[in-house]
Amino acid sequence: SIPEYYEMVTRPAEIKVRYLDRQGQPSEIHATGLMATCLQHEIDHLNGELFIDKMGSLGLARSKRDLEKFRADFEKDKKKGALPPDLQPVD
Repeated sequence: SIPEYYEMVTRPAEIKVRYLDRQGQPSEIHATGLMATCLQHEIDHLNGELFIDKMGSLGLARSKRDLEKFRADFEKDKKKGALPPDLQPVD
């Protein structure tokens, strides 16, 4: 969700998801392991949640400090014209 920034998020190892398929029919999937993690990650995005929303106050305070440093470095690189192609500003 945030380039070059990662944090561990605890998630259930097993989930059941009810959804509508492409034809609009109700369906269900039972997922474990990596598939469960991926589904939860994508559902979080659909719900407008980022991993920082799942962190405790201590982790969040550390993350805010790290993100401020990332933002300052980004602005510095932007002024120098040194951003990688995938982070170039869009008009």
